[in-house]
Order: sequence, then C-alpha cells, then structure tokens
Amino acid sequence: MTAASLLRTERGANGLRRIAPRQDMTAVADLIEMVFAQQMDSAGRRMLREMRTLGRAGPLGALLGRFFLPPAATTPMGYVWEQDGRIVGNASLLPIPGHPRHWILANVAVHPRQRGRGIGRALTAACLELAYEKAAAAVRLQVDKDNQQAQVLYASLGFRPVTTRTTWHGGLRLCMPDTPALTLARPREMGEWRQQLALADEVHPEGLLWPFPSNQGMFRESRLSRWFGLSSTRHWVWKEDGRLLGSLSARHQMEEWRWNLVLVVQPEARGRIEGPLLAAAAQDLGAQGARIVFDYPSGPADALLTAWGYKAKRTLTWMIHNEESHGG
Repeated sequence: MTAASLLRTERGANGLRRIAPRQDMTAVADLIEMVFAQQMDSAGRRMLREMRTLGRAGPLGALLGRFFLPPAATTPMGYVWEQDGRIVGNASLLPIPGHPRHWILANVAVHPRQRGRGIGRALTAACLELAYEKAAAAVRLQVDKDNQQAQVLYASLGFRPVTTRTTWHGGLRLCMPDTPALTLARPREMGEWRQQLALADEVHPEGLLWPFPSNQGMFRESRLSRWFGLSSTRHWVWKEDGRLLGSLSARHQMEEWRWNLVLVVQPEARGRIEGPLLAAAAQDLGAQGARIVFDYPSGPADALLTAWGYKAKRTLTWMIHNEESHGG
C-alpha cells in the first residue's frame, strides 16, 4: 500500500497526515526526545527545549521560532502519524540549503509501543514521494551503524549506504604516541583552498559535514574576513611530492566553546598523517587540551585515535536514495 493510499484510507484521528509545524511542534519534540534521548547532544536537547517553549506560545511562538530555531524545527515538510489524537510517529523532510535538489530525511521516529505496525515504512515512503514531487534528485539520511533493523527498512525502500563515519570528542594535543617529531604538516597557503576542495570531492563525494556536500565555502574565507582578520577558521595541509594527501580545517564555535574539525586524508595515508596534522593544529592554535569534535571515516584510524585519547561518541551510516532508486 502506498503512502498516498494510506492517506486516503485512514479515518478520523488515526493514521498518516502532513505535519503542521505550528500545532505539532511540542508533540513532535516530545516524541523525538523519547526515541533519540541517548543519542542527542547538548545542541539537540537545547533545540527541543526551545521547540516546546515556542510551541506553548501558540501562533506567536511559531513566528518567533522562525528567528530562533533552525528550519528543521519550525518549517519542516513531512508527515506525522496520529493514533487516537496523539502523535506517535514523525518524519521530517528538508531541502539542503545551497543544494536544492538534495534533500534530507530526518527525525524518523515511532513511539516504542507502536512499532511493528509499518508506521516507519509509511512515513519514510510518504516523504520520498513528497521529495520527488518537489523535483529532488536525491534524499539522504543518517542511521546508527548498529541499528540493523532500520537499515534493512531503508534498504528495502531503495536507500543504499555510502559511508560510515564516527564522531570523536577530545582535546588537541601537541604530542601523541608514535607521532614523528619532524613532519610535513604545515599551515595551508591561501591559494591551496582549491586543492583542499578537490581532495574532499575525490575522497568524500558524499560530503564531509552532514548533510552538506563539499563546497568552496568550507575552505575559502571571504575577502572581507581576510582583510579584517575576522575568519574563525584555520587550515593545515600535508603534501608529498607536490600532491596533497591530507588537510585539516579548524573552526571555532563560540556557542559551544569548542573547535569543530574537518579532517580529510587520502586512504593510502590514513593511520599515518592524522596525528601530525592534529599536533600541528594544537601547536599553531595554542589549544593544548582544547575541546574538539570531528567526524572521520570509521575503520583504518579508529585504533590510533583511541590511543591518542579521543573518544568515539557515535557511529552513523550515511544512506542515499536517488532518482534511479525511485525509478525516475
């Protein structure tokens, strides 16, 4: 049964319907927290608190939400599932800013007591139909690596995995075990941003930061920022025989008082140059022990990152559904 037919056949307060952000904000926040409480970071929990506060404020809260909350919280497309007047399922759908044909499916959540009824499948299928009606070329999602049941569901609907990345937390350190004293890690020169972008596109065509594909804004500061010294991003590179094998970008996030890193390394150099790049960043930033967060492909460097004192917080599989999967 298609999502469209489910919409037609359900009656009363039971079943699938389009999300109404103004009236559903508080109930959706409660459901998301129930389902994802163990995986949420401080920013996610803060967003839910703000959603509830603004949801209780009615129309005024919906208006204020447009200024204080991300679009995923205030203006999502997507669907909810109601059962006896209560929201027991949710799936949000959003275009990726700057990439209008790439959409993200997020917050697919079903109340634990309602699972096994096909609600998650119906919500996901309905969102896919809506995305392609809006001329999407691809729909992306993240799912916990260990959540095999969800991955099987998404695969049955045409999603395929493209990468698995782990989020690491820790501090920048000047010295790490097995890190050579003399390295090729150095601050990036201004004109090398194009090589950084080319490296990112080659190694990670699926993108580096969820849910955004790579773009020059990740590596190239505006002229205004350079002239007035306003840029909060620093870059380091590793080259051998003129070839860029790795790069590290650090952006200071004032709100969380931490550095967010983007680390890109050619597969052949993984496990060898990450440590020197991280140590070079610590030396230049004067950030010994500073709090940092970064995502990195799971596998080759996991043991080294653990030995260097970083802690794996969450491992997610990125999946994609494209026009070919949809039969378009």
